[in-house]
Amino acid sequence: MKKIFLPIVVCSSLLAGAANAATVDSVVVSDFENSILTVQGTIEEGEKGVSILIMKKGQKLDVGDLSGDESSIQNAVINENKYNSTFKFDVAEGVYEVYASNCDTPYEFEYISKESVLQFVEDLGNKTIPLSEIYSKMSRYGGSLGVDLSFAVTEKEQSYLAQNIFDYSQRIKENGIDGVKNVVSLTEAELEFMEKLKEAPAAASVNTLLSEYSESAEIDLSAYNNLTTTEKTKVCLEFVETEYNNMKDFREDFEKEVEDAEDDNSGTGGGGTGGGGSGGGNGSGSNSSNLSTIVNNSTGTTIGTVGNTEEPEGAKLFEMFNDLSDIQWAWEPILYMVDNEIMVGVGDGKFAPDDTLTREQFAKIITLAFGLYNENEVSDFTDISEDHWASSYVASAKKNGIMNGFEDGSFGLGNAISREDICVTIYRAALNAGIEFSGENTDFTDFGEISDYAKEAVSKMAGSGIISGMGDGTFSPKSPATRAQAAKIVYSVLNR
Repeated sequence: MKKIFLPIVVCSSLLAGAANAATVDSVVVSDFENSILTVQGTIEEGEKGVSILIMKKGQKLDVGDLSGDESSIQNAVINENKYNSTFKFDVAEGVYEVYASNCDTPYEFEYISKESVLQFVEDLGNKTIPLSEIYSKMSRYGGSLGVDLSFAVTEKEQSYLAQNIFDYSQRIKENGIDGVKNVVSLTEAELEFMEKLKEAPAAASVNTLLSEYSESAEIDLSAYNNLTTTEKTKVCLEFVETEYNNMKDFREDFEKEVEDAEDDNSGTGGGGTGGGGSGGGNGSGSNSSNLSTIVNNSTGTTIGTVGNTEEPEGAKLFEMFNDLSDIQWAWEPILYMVDNEIMVGVGDGKFAPDDTLTREQFAKIITLAFGLYNENEVSDFTDISEDHWASSYVASAKKNGIMNGFEDGSFGLGNAISREDICVTIYRAALNAGIEFSGENTDFTDFGEISDYAKEAVSKMAGSGIISGMGDGTFSPKSPATRAQAAKIVYSVLNR
């Protein structure tokens, strides 16, 4: 019996073991034609090398025999506590034990002759192996085929792998061992994709998964990639936190959703009626190129370009934030605010559309949005120091007559701004910019609860379709305004 000894780093005594333990994670035939074996494993932090011993199961180890022509010394590739060693392994068929460094617990590896492996692959391609036996046989032949089946842990995953091998038998028949490897890799990618899809919290997350797994899980994105950002998001919303047992069902559902999105030319991601908090509305969609430039009439300052955005700009919003799935009515306004550097995200890929705004935060938004900001202005409110980040924004808002403080000389630093107060502030800024409002609407069931100083602004903006309330007939004037609501109302006024 020929002994095979492949020490990667020669120790003074192999049986004595290394200072630190190492494990063997996988042993596969990485090159079937040339009988090349690859051993991979893990070493403990700080370990500089690892020794490998391979011997036929049941063979007695005699250190004195590990020499001469039957020995081979190689260096392992070690990277971040992982090692990898590849070498020639052309031996008799049988079960071999692979030891790493300390030789305590062997990794059993069955080396199968090329003739047997090729016959097994042929049987897979011809579907002569019963479905119920495919996984057990794959477990035996996997190492000799050069595939790692460690991803299939549960019985469900193992059954899924067997079913895929059965279903893709024609691919295996046409491509042999490469076909088997392809189907195994495909199965691993599909299982990963379906597992992550269950936890995808937003449309942007689904979009990222589609891109990441399009090739490995064979998801056809050719039609999807031709959709607008709004249409893509509509498709992805259908798959947020969804669970699938197989990729066939997912692909069919995905194809149907893409086709439906292609047929829907109404543009569901438009502006909405604004500021109500519940979304919806009658925006005109995201494909229009009807853009206009807004100029502040009193200062001559160009405020920005508004109107429905083209695909390239929309794509930026879709890539930047992962928490906008449920507020389609605010997509376009948020995009405008971000593109014009009026508002930014809060970090970690989030815009935080439902977070409330403080008075000073809104002072910054309104002065930037309407071209009123002067960095040289200094606040004289008692609760804002000259070196406070909001000092110049608050001072600019006060100078232009759109935000005032309280009778005690304070501005209300840190206080959440109410829905009625953002309406008053935006209304004043709009009038300064020469933007007119037509019509009035006082139909809110809680209109009487609106402060007297805010009633004109609310009624005029409601009559002009800028705001629509909370969806239940109320306006909720004293409730704190959210970031999405503020973006929507500012944008809607500018878009007039």
